[in-house]
Amino acid sequence: MSGTVIKIGAGIAGLTAVSTSSYFIRGYYNTERISHRISKRDLTLLSSKDSEEEWAKRWKEYIKANNPWKLTDYEQNKSNENKAPDNFKNKCLNSTGLAIEGQETFAAEFEKYCTKSFKVTDLLSSKEKGITILQEGDDVNLWNSAWEKYVKDNEGKNPLTIGNWPSVKRNTKQLPSDYKERCKIVKGMEVRNTRETNYISVKNWCTKAQ
Repeated sequence: MSGTVIKIGAGIAGLTAVSTSSYFIRGYYNTERISHRISKRDLTLLSSKDSEEEWAKRWKEYIKANNPWKLTDYEQNKSNENKAPDNFKNKCLNSTGLAIEGQETFAAEFEKYCTKSFKVTDLLSSKEKGITILQEGDDVNLWNSAWEKYVKDNEGKNPLTIGNWPSVKRNTKQLPSDYKERCKIVKGMEVRNTRETNYISVKNWCTKAQ
């Protein structure tokens, strides 16, 4: 009898352990974590394999914010903007699994200082199929088509900041003198993902079919 009781007790203990384990596993995956948000927002995490140049972009921004994470040795390291210190990198690399609840400020900072940026032209070539960026020497008809579409799509807006917009938008058949230049400038800017205005602007109004 006592053996049966022991077996039953052990079985209950085992079920309790499994139940508790399942609870914590579900809790982990049901809790939004920094890595989940980064993925949802189509951002790319900096990794240990990224170049010093990539890390330095974010380190410079961190310096401008005056050490929000209170990193040790910050005063000694801030003078070298072109080399992110190990404790800055480690803060990024080791924080991806943190729960966001109660850490919204840090999560926003993490997004700003621990994700990669790309030139619009590079990101577009890797993400989009069937289109390519217009080049300055391309057929004028291709440029005119892009301009007509730009005016049609942007009645009350001017995302490429074309000069003298109120006047030039009235003539969809005349390519503004600075349209090509604005496409050239914006395609060289850096963005974090395909949702940013500069990326969308180049994709929609500075490209042609391949």
